[in-house]
Order: sequence, then structure tokens, then C-alpha cells
Amino acid sequence: MLITLLALVDEPSDRERFIALYNENRDSMYSYALRILGDKWLAEDAVHDAFERVAINFSRIDFCRNTRNLLLTVVKNIALTMKKKLSREILISDADSKEAITDCGFEEEVETGCEIDRMAKLVSAMSEDYLIVFRLRCIHDLTYPQIASLLGITVAAAKKRMQRVREKIAEYRREG
Repeated sequence: MLITLLALVDEPSDRERFIALYNENRDSMYSYALRILGDKWLAEDAVHDAFERVAINFSRIDFCRNTRNLLLTVVKNIALTMKKKLSREILISDADSKEAITDCGFEEEVETGCEIDRMAKLVSAMSEDYLIVFRLRCIHDLTYPQIASLLGITVAAAKKRMQRVREKIAEYRREG
């Protein structure tokens, strides 16, 4: 990885400084990204992207003041963007919500196709916190520990959110 990054540093005299910067900060940046993303491969990608940005802008960066903080901020922003993008990819269409309703043990609540459509709209109208847990559990078939790790919440919180989704569906059914 370092060799490809060095090619992005314009000045040959800056390459030694970049190597030192890379060696001094790589591990702390990786640890920080790993805490945010919870996945070692994504964390490595975040660190690589951060150093790529630093290498491209190396001649314009003032390294006299809080260099480590600058690098941690860059990797944090990249990791948070990656996490947000991952969450958006998980949010999927109403058609997938319809499939999830029948695939997630709600068959007894659903009697007609029209009812599936209405329930899918109900689920899609829920807050994003509940919707993400619902789709991760029912469409992607993730376990509660996997959901908790991905979203940065506790297992109990993931279970509680799914319980609230079930309660909303049950409430919808009672109201008819």
C-alpha cells in the first residue's frame, strides 16, 4: 500500500516525510476506523483512503500543528461516510419490505396481497432506526449480535427495536 501512495506524493523530498508520517500514524488510524466501522477490511480501506487524500495534498498540508489529530479527523470522516453509505445500501425498496414481511414470520398477520402492500407501507413509514433493524433481520437474515455490531448499538437495543416493529404491525392488525 505504501508504494502506491508514494507515487501520489509530488516532491521526492516529501516522500521520506510521508513514509515517517505513515509509519507513525497508520496503527492509530486503523484502530480508530475499526472502532467506527467494526470491520477490519473496511477499516483498512478507510485508512488507505485517508492516506491517499493526504498524499495527494501533501505539499499543501501544514504538519507543524497537531498532525496526528488531522490524520485522525480525516480517517474518522472517511469511516463515518463509509458507515453512512453502508446504512443507505441496507435501506431498500418497498418490494423488499413486502418480501420481508412474509419471510420474517409475519405470515399469520397477512391474509391478502393488499394487506401485504399496506403493511409494507407501514414498515417503510417507520423511523429509520426501526426500519434498518427490520430489514437487516428479515431481509438480510442477520443475527441480533451482527445487527448490533453493524449499527453500533447493543444486542438488547437491536432486539427491542425489532420488538417495536412487531408491536406496530400487531397494532396495525388490531386496527384493521
